[in-house]
Amino acid sequence: MNGKAPMEIKKLSSQIDIFPTLFGYLNWSYETNFFGKDISKMRFLDERAFIGNHRKLVLLKGRRLTVLETQKKHASYQWNKKENLLIPSKTDSKLLQEAIGHYQSAFELFTNGEIKLKTIKK
Repeated sequence: MNGKAPMEIKKLSSQIDIFPTLFGYLNWSYETNFFGKDISKMRFLDERAFIGNHRKLVLLKGRRLTVLETQKKHASYQWNKKENLLIPSKTDSKLLQEAIGHYQSAFELFTNGEIKLKTIKK
């Protein structure tokens, strides 16, 4: 990009962060109500990854991982990055509430039609 050398960014992030990060590197200004962040501007305490499939939703922060399952079930783990293992742990109620908040907010915004791409006026 514009003569910049390739680099490796070692921050915890998700695929939803790709476009905000790319737009940041291109110095493009934009408005959005999406959940992605510019990784290059992310502080360590803001690093997180959202993971999901059709049955489970996950929030990973640092080495702590909370899994939201169907029927109001949840599980908590510590992630051993070196060995790529999940170790069951006691529920981190703060992380659990944060995970519920992110996914519930996204659901409500989507359901109410409030998450939409804004059309650029020319």
